[in-house]
Amino acid sequence: MEKQCWPEKAGFLLVTDFESKHFSGLCAYAIVRGDPVSALRLDKNTIALGEVNMTNLYVAWLTIVDEALNQKNRPAHLAYLGNLFREGRVAWGGPFGDRSGGMVVYRANSLEDAVTMAEADPAVSSGARTVVVKQWELLDLEKF
Repeated sequence: MEKQCWPEKAGFLLVTDFESKHFSGLCAYAIVRGDPVSALRLDKNTIALGEVNMTNLYVAWLTIVDEALNQKNRPAHLAYLGNLFREGRVAWGGPFGDRSGGMVVYRANSLEDAVTMAEADPAVSSGARTVVVKQWELLDLEKF
């Protein structure tokens, strides 16, 4: 059972009742152009409504430099990103099609915070991947 409402406003949170095989209760969706782009778990004592600062997004470009070490650290890398996603600190992530590395979009208060999260990733801290982190601002292409 899911109550949905996808307004046409960009950059805010919608709190809704949500039930799935993994979670039941309140769930907040970040809305961009009417699409739910991520879900944040909320405990029963937390309500998070308000504007989402879409300039607090940081892209981490991860390049594999040691394939064997990368394979060894991949489970820890994925677990790390999964935990940050559930905490609302990772928006998106995934490998490049050519499998040379991947990209992660972090939510952070500053570039320094994003770099700290990216460098704590087991794929990076182990030396399996290098990382470059830059602030990313969403562009509303409908204006052009």
